[in-house]
Amino acid sequence: MDKLKIYTKKDYGIYDAMNKGIELAKGEIIVILNSDDIFADKNVLSLINKTFAQNKIDFFYSQLEMYDIKFEKIIRSWKTRRYSLNDLKIGYHPPHPTLFVKRQVYQQIGKFRIDMSLASDYEFVLRLFFSKKYQYLNVSKVLVKMRYGGVSTRNLMSHIVSNYESYKAWQLNNLKIDLFIMVRKPLLKIRQFKIFKWY
Repeated sequence: MDKLKIYTKKDYGIYDAMNKGIELAKGEIIVILNSDDIFADKNVLSLINKTFAQNKIDFFYSQLEMYDIKFEKIIRSWKTRRYSLNDLKIGYHPPHPTLFVKRQVYQQIGKFRIDMSLASDYEFVLRLFFSKKYQYLNVSKVLVKMRYGGVSTRNLMSHIVSNYESYKAWQLNNLKIDLFIMVRKPLLKIRQFKIFKWY
């Protein structure tokens, strides 16, 4: 195994930094683990390799848990399924920290847009699924844990910008969607919080 390498360089936001990481990565599979993310256990990397080795897929995604600052209490649980295009149309999609994607996919459809501040990951997911040319799996297991409270959930304005950019993501990809996605998308997230037992 190669030694850990740390690169520091000026960037133009989260998505630009993620793009730089993708460009520097040398492996066949790209895994993006952000500063407030951790793998669920020590076997995750082995499971990722095994999943790709045993299946003819281009990417897969898993479930996600969001914790308090001490990683002691689950705040929100993101359960996934095999998404249909209709799921995406109502704003239901896999969380980007659990997306494990082959390098060739990024080379073919591009990386994250840096002209979006909060929903570039959602726009990338739209490109990924609506291309309809990639094979994928849903792994019904929590592989990534993260602290709750990222930039898209920081305050009311962050929520507004994130949902507007989600609507804009459809327009950028010449996909038809109505303005109600800006209402449905946040409502779907409410069901993921642990205070609600009906999701």
